[in-house]
Amino acid sequence: MSTMSFLGQLARVLPETPGKDVWRLRVYRILSKVRRAPIQVTYDGLSWHMTDYPFIGGTGLEPGALDGYVAAGDIHPGDVVMDLGAFTGDYTIYAALRAGPTGKVIAFEPDPISYQMLVRNIAVNKLNNVIAIRKGIWSSDGFLRLSGCCFWAALVESSEKKNSVPVCSLNSAIKDLNSDRVHFLKMDIEGGEIPALQGAGQLLARGTTVAIAAYHKWKGETTAPLVQKILESQGYRTWTCNPSHLTVCAVPDHLSVEPTTKEG
Repeated sequence: MSTMSFLGQLARVLPETPGKDVWRLRVYRILSKVRRAPIQVTYDGLSWHMTDYPFIGGTGLEPGALDGYVAAGDIHPGDVVMDLGAFTGDYTIYAALRAGPTGKVIAFEPDPISYQMLVRNIAVNKLNNVIAIRKGIWSSDGFLRLSGCCFWAALVESSEKKNSVPVCSLNSAIKDLNSDRVHFLKMDIEGGEIPALQGAGQLLARGTTVAIAAYHKWKGETTAPLVQKILESQGYRTWTCNPSHLTVCAVPDHLSVEPTTKEG
């Protein structure tokens, strides 16, 4: 194992302590600057390249995550996709290839290290149909503190201004981007899915396929049932899949789409 791989793995497995985030952030800053040859990724019949970062596991893909998003529904040529919590861009690139040159992917990532890697991976694949935005998604526009980094980056409401990042609601985002319709909404934002959905009424009312990583905690509760409750109140039919990376999938109730994998 290389020194970089060892540092990446160590940063992931160390027990949680008050100083761990500071140490982890220093390690990831070093790792993010290491120029490594892109590796080829093959998934769901598509092939692309990712810059190999040791703390992603050496595969270029976040382990197990894409399966749940893909189970929610297909992306078609010309579709507009929103990727919230784009991380280093594995789903962003997958969606961009599915949507094709007539489609568009709008990728939000507030963490500066992950955003840097996201932009690099978009460039490696020469994608012209991706817009990368260094913002978080919340119930309203403003600034929030970013706690942790990379895999562990989460938005928190705090009076502290240190490590603050810009955030916006989904309603504001679609207005600013002049997007009449979003065909697919993917979300993996470390517990922020509840406030994000609270600021997404206009987007949801227009109808979209939804896939939300919902194994996180919000005020002490696992977010999956809370996410389902919000979406069902907006006229969506929901189901869960991919227990290893628990995902809530949803479609507007009038669509006759049957889930391929159903766990609840």
